[in-house]
Amino acid sequence: MKELVFTKLPYGLYLIATRLGGEMDACLCNTVSQITHLPNRIVFSLEKTENVHRLLLENKKAVISILSTRTDDTALTHFSSSSEEKNKFRTDSNDYPYALTVEGIPYLMKHANAYICCQIISSIDLGTHTLFIAECTDGDVLHDDSSYLYYHSELYLEKKSSSPSTDAGMI
Repeated sequence: MKELVFTKLPYGLYLIATRLGGEMDACLCNTVSQITHLPNRIVFSLEKTENVHRLLLENKKAVISILSTRTDDTALTHFSSSSEEKNKFRTDSNDYPYALTVEGIPYLMKHANAYICCQIISSIDLGTHTLFIAECTDGDVLHDDSSYLYYHSELYLEKKSSSPSTDAGMI
C-alpha cells in the first residue's frame, strides 16, 4: 500500500486534556471525528502510554482544544508526549494561555479556535491505543482562525525530504 494515500485524509491536530483531583494533563492527538449528531458524539484515540490515557480511564471527562493554524512548533513540542514538561499548564507562563471549564479541565485559548467538553461513554482496546467514544456536553468557538488540517501531509513532506526514494513507513 502506498502510504501517500493517507495524506489525502483531512487530519487535524487536537489537544486532549483532563483533570483528576489536582492533576491536569494533556497530549496531542490527530484522530478526532464527529460520529453522530443528536446526540453529538465524537471519537478519538490515545496511546496507552500517555498519562492522559490513565486519567481519562478514571475521570471519564475530557476537553478537546481544536488547534488552529496559529499553533507553532514550540506549542506542539510543549504538549507532545515526549515533552519533558511535567506541568504543561503552568500559571507562570503566558506562552500557552488557557481557561478552565466549570469542571476545572483546561482548554487552550490562544492556540485553539474552539473547544469541546466530553463525557466518555465507551472505550475500545486497540492494542497500543484506546478508542474513546464520548458524548459532547459543551463547547464554544474561540476565534475564526482556520483549523490545523495538515498533519499527515506535512509529515509526509518532512519524511520525503529526508528520504526521497520512498513513501513507505511515513505513519
